[in-house]
Amino acid sequence: MVPDIASEALSPESIDRLRRLDLGTLPLVAGGQRGGPCVGRVGKFICIGLNYSDHAAESGMAVPAEPVVFMKATSAVSVNDLSERAFQLESTGQWVKGKSADTFGPIGPWLVTPDEVPKPQDLGE
Repeated sequence: MVPDIASEALSPESIDRLRRLDLGTLPLVAGGQRGGPCVGRVGKFICIGLNYSDHAAESGMAVPAEPVVFMKATSAVSVNDLSERAFQLESTGQWVKGKSADTFGPIGPWLVTPDEVPKPQDLGE
């Protein structure tokens, strides 16, 4: 129904169209498919480091006064979240070097679309 789960497939219009499909009429996906990231054609991979106090504590770092914003290479996109802490913390302190190796970037395994979370700033506990 969509060529790739990327930007245009995630538009409100596309989501509305997909919502109206009769899922019982769609063919089953053949077995043995390779799993991969839940979205394609990632343009930018912007991350926030030490984004909650428990994560800062488990990393042995202070909670920053401002968010730590860094980028990952799009070739890092996968379903595994990995970091090379020696590159990130013990060398030059550049987070990109420790976080951008191929397959180091987590995306998924689930995709939550905006229609599923009408109040993203009020998620509760």
